Amino acid sequence: MTKKYRLGIAAIVSAAVSMQVTNADGETETHEFTVTGTRYGNKEQAELFSTLTPEAFLKKALTGWSGQTLVLEDDGKPAAFSAEALEAMFDIQGVGVVVFNSFVKASAATEKNSNGSRTARP
Repeated sequence: MTKKYRLGIAAIVSAAVSMQVTNADGETETHEFTVTGTRYGNKEQAELFSTLTPEAFLKKALTGWSGQTLVLEDDGKPAAFSAEALEAMFDIQGVGVVVFNSFVKASAATEKNSNGSRTARP
């Protein structure tokens, strides 16, 4: 008899993103928000990483965000998540890498240290 297994965690993951960008006045602004997307298994993720850039991977994986204030509508309100808004966010150099690193880190298992902090495992 063959057993079927499933993981006890969701195939969706949320990742906290925190970044700094320099504004037109030369001042540093901190932007913090959460992205949500698909958690891929090791094999599928490795295949995606071998064929896609970090930004292309995120365009496939991400399904939403909350709390972001980096991409605004014409009226100055934060933009809702969409492919176009994500593309606008990635137009800022380095943003794609920061979001990618945060999302991949949140997708992986970590070891819990005795002090309660988490350490990423390869």
